[in-house]
Amino acid sequence: MVPIPAVAEEDGRRPVRERQGLIGERLALLNEIDGLLATFGITGYRPLRKTGARSSQHCGRRRAIRSRLTPRRGSGASSLGWNW
Repeated sequence: MVPIPAVAEEDGRRPVRERQGLIGERLALLNEIDGLLATFGITGYRPLRKTGARSSQHCGRRRAIRSRLTPRRGSGASSLGWNW
């Protein structure tokens, strides 16, 4: 038989469980965003990249992503009948 853990032990494990839950939620949201962007023909979006400190280069990446957000002919937006 396995001994019942003490209240202090369970309290010590709570932060780990909370973190795991939050990481799972974050991953689900990122997968959803990635799927929506793929619908519109946008690929290569990796928000969790590990490039070190964020610098002025980050602003340039944002501009590059924004420029790709305009719908292209044959992309998901036109097939859904959305008017841009």
